[in-house]
Amino acid sequence: MGLFSSKKSKERDGERYYRMSLSHNEHELEYLEKSAALGNCHGKAGLARYYLEHFPKDSDRMHRALQLMTEAEAEGVLPDYKQFIKISEAAGNYELSLSMRTKLAEAGDKVEQFKLGYGYESGNNGMSVDLEKSRFWYSKAIEQGHAAACNNMAILLLNGQGGAKDEKGALELMIKAAELGSLPACGNLAWDYYDGSPPCPQDYEMAYHYAVMGTEKGHPKSRYVLALLRAQGLGTERDLASAVSLFEELAKEDYQDSGELLKKYSDVHKDLLNQDFQRRYEEISPLLEKEPEKALELFKKLVSDGYNKARDGVSAAHERIAQLADERFLKAQAENDEAGMRAAAEGRSIKGCLYFLRQARDMAFDAAYNNKVTLSDWELGRLAPYYISCAFFGIRLPEPDMDMILILLSVRGQQLLDSGDRKTAISLMDSVRFFNDPFCQYILAQAYSDGSWAGEDKALEVLEEAILNPKINDEIYKDTLKSMKENIYVYQYNKSIRNTW
Repeated sequence: MGLFSSKKSKERDGERYYRMSLSHNEHELEYLEKSAALGNCHGKAGLARYYLEHFPKDSDRMHRALQLMTEAEAEGVLPDYKQFIKISEAAGNYELSLSMRTKLAEAGDKVEQFKLGYGYESGNNGMSVDLEKSRFWYSKAIEQGHAAACNNMAILLLNGQGGAKDEKGALELMIKAAELGSLPACGNLAWDYYDGSPPCPQDYEMAYHYAVMGTEKGHPKSRYVLALLRAQGLGTERDLASAVSLFEELAKEDYQDSGELLKKYSDVHKDLLNQDFQRRYEEISPLLEKEPEKALELFKKLVSDGYNKARDGVSAAHERIAQLADERFLKAQAENDEAGMRAAAEGRSIKGCLYFLRQARDMAFDAAYNNKVTLSDWELGRLAPYYISCAFFGIRLPEPDMDMILILLSVRGQQLLDSGDRKTAISLMDSVRFFNDPFCQYILAQAYSDGSWAGEDKALEVLEEAILNPKINDEIYKDTLKSMKENIYVYQYNKSIRNTW
């Protein structure tokens, strides 16, 4: 009675450990080993599976796994025969793996039919090469639509291995394989149609078709053929940039002679690009005389495309635009046409820009002593762009002249601030912020400071920038500097209080 009870207890414990292993936690191996040691058939099968999944290269464990799986099957467990085959092969028992694989293949498993065909073709896993049997099992897998079997059988037919040579049948099977998704078949068809190698006639459009099909899934041979076709303009438009990109990827993978072809077609691409750039440059140049604006945009496009020589064209276009604008300005000036003069300055006439800058300079005295500004806010807002246009051509007003213009602007900024028009004051003062004039910076900070937190933060940013300005230490800005520091203290204090809320 005691022995019977002990046996039942072992069975229960074996089953319990097996069920505990199903949670697949860090104790899975421990539970399976205990279950198998207690003789549980499911534990044995589970431990064999675990060894296969985690230690497939461990010869000792694979031999143990084969023993466990064999015992489990004998004790009534219906094993996963695909796993059983893998264990048998890993343990070196090829006779057993062949026997089980053959049974699955005879039962209609197309994957195992293919593997038998491949085994008999290659002689791997201890199988003897038998190309007739290889054809037989490939044929069985083909009947069920196995893509790789179609491709491999096509090669046997093409080479007359294991039976009669059949180029027509080989081509049909290779096409079928590609349609079923075989990437090697796509690569083979792409190359054979490109090269005119059997079983394919030379047909660049068909080569392109299969090269694209394989390239979409990253197949190296397909990408290689696609690069050749695009490089040579066969079966598709010539696209050296795309071809070079493909060869570059393949060269990194050390695929065939891609490195040599990369260098070859990179040089060709560069030469053709330069020829095309020069052609475009020569086509654009005549536009400089009467259509410099159009020429400018085209030269800029050339530069962005990588032709640095076109920078000379950009400069020439700018100069011609300014030259034509100067002619318009002088004509308008001779006719006392103020609107025409202004339009010319807006059209980048350097003479026009200088004229209006000097006009503003001459108004500074009246602004400073009489608080009188006769220019509109729009006209004042155009002074900074006029200055930039002159600077573009290396023409700068003397510093005293610019100081006078900034006085005029600061007077108007203060007027706007006093009238409550903060928006216009900000726009005008911000347009000349890059001049780093302390008066203008202080007015801009005051305009931003509208009582809101956001306004105070912007004002603080301007003031902190302004007190780093070397000009601020000049005696003329003494009072302004004092006010700036007082405002900075207040804004910083308010900001620190807000940050503690």
